Order: sequence, then structure tokens, then C-alpha cells
Amino acid sequence: MHKWRLVDGLAVLLYQVYTLLYIGMFLNNSALLDKILFVGNILRWLFPFI
Repeated sequence: MHKWRLVDGLAVLLYQVYTLLYIGMFLNNSALLDKILFVGNILRWLFPFI
């Protein structure tokens, strides 16, 4: 049960990150985009199973 709650939390987090990424691309704000990609790389390193 707890494991599925964790998976749901990660799914919501990823959805928020991709939403921010899309907004950043829409605004063409490269600094924001770089920050989001940097955070995304950290998440990928911390959670290689995603």
C-alpha cells in the first residue's frame, strides 16, 4: 500500500515537472528551462528506475 502511494507521489511530481517544462518552453525562458532540466537530471540520477 505504501509503495503505491510513493509511486503516485512520484507520478504527480513528474507531471508537475513536465508541466513546468512545457510552460518554460512556451515562454522560451532558457534559464528556467535549464533549471528544470538540471532538476530532472538529478531526479533521474536519484531514481534510475523511472
